[in-house]
Amino acid sequence: MKSILQEDNGICFLCAYLHGDTHEQFTHCHHAVAGTANRKFSERFGLKYYLCPMHHEFGIEAVHRNKELYILLIKAAELVFIKKYSFEEWMRIFQKNFLEPEELTKGGDTAIEALYRLEEFHRQRERPEDKEQGFEATPDPIEEELPF
Repeated sequence: MKSILQEDNGICFLCAYLHGDTHEQFTHCHHAVAGTANRKFSERFGLKYYLCPMHHEFGIEAVHRNKELYILLIKAAELVFIKKYSFEEWMRIFQKNFLEPEELTKGGDTAIEALYRLEEFHRQRERPEDKEQGFEATPDPIEEELPF
């Protein structure tokens, strides 16, 4: 079945989402939910992403090496599936919920829309005192010392 998460247009989903890179390139088909039976269900329901080799298997941001990104893609797939079918159907088929209770209401017609809604939700949940005190990431001193 055709993907309900993104178009098969030769654009890597994670290149576009993480880096704004939308150039056409060779992509692999990544089934959103892993496991032998779940891979078949992902195929049947169109829960597929198109990823460049670096985001699929080989790079540090590859979903088969980076659990955080792997879960993020499953969450987006679950939201799109729930909007199209239902949460009950998701649980009947995949038997595991990856979303927090508050995230279940975020929905999304496409995976990218679902991810942006999840981002917005988590941004709103940030503690106000952190923003007031101006906490931010400190630069990595090793990076500053590199000659290239």
